[in-house]
Amino acid sequence: QIGKLGEAFSPVSMKADWRHDLCILQFKFLDVKPIILGDTKKLTYEQSVFSKSFGGNAVKPIISFGQIKALYSLDNENIIQSSAGFAMGASGGGLFDDDGHLIGLTTFKSPGRHAYYYSIPVEWIKRLLSQGKDIQLTAQTELPFWDAPFEKRPFFMQAYDASREEQWSRLKEIATLWLKNEPQSNEALFTDAIARFELKDYEAAKKELSDVVKKNPRHAQAQLYLLKLAKLNHDDNATHAIETLLSQLDESLLKEAQ
Repeated sequence: QIGKLGEAFSPVSMKADWRHDLCILQFKFLDVKPIILGDTKKLTYEQSVFSKSFGGNAVKPIISFGQIKALYSLDNENIIQSSAGFAMGASGGGLFDDDGHLIGLTTFKSPGRHAYYYSIPVEWIKRLLSQGKDIQLTAQTELPFWDAPFEKRPFFMQAYDASREEQWSRLKEIATLWLKNEPQSNEALFTDAIARFELKDYEAAKKELSDVVKKNPRHAQAQLYLLKLAKLNHDDNATHAIETLLSQLDESLLKEAQ
């Protein structure tokens, strides 16, 4: 049940997309203003967003502001990685653009102090609303993609684990397989570049990073690694140019290149 002004409402129907960790409940006689659904295809890296969610037994929504850090293709849509944080237990909250349009649902976060926050795209909501069938069984019939066995998880999740554990050769293997399956993926290419950088294959890393930012100049993490390479090569002109750009995209990353 959900409540409004002391009155309780029970759902009259349910649609579910277990793989994408999504469930939609329908209510009658619940007078609320519908949210405007956005479009993840229009999102850009470092675009400002905010999340609104309930976590940690909060009695009112917690709002967190941040930026889009990455977009990962999955099942023809974009998983959103952002710096708009949310607490454990806050899955199912909303991720919004600056116009207040819903662009995703807060879904899972990476472990550790400096967590990554991921949201499923609004397009999966649109599809379930228009094509989903009402179901009676409320028990999950399939694990969500983020909780699948490691080898069946999306490549970006496998890559995160390898990076966190500093298993650079393993990261290179994941990136190679990722590129084989998704040759047009800019994030797969970026992952391969990170692996090459950490394995000290600097020339190849620079070429790949240059290709990444050519396709997406707002890719702040790729710019960071290009800055590291510029400093390694004592290229003052490139260092100054990238530092200027990063100060506009994500100034906090400048500390990582010290």
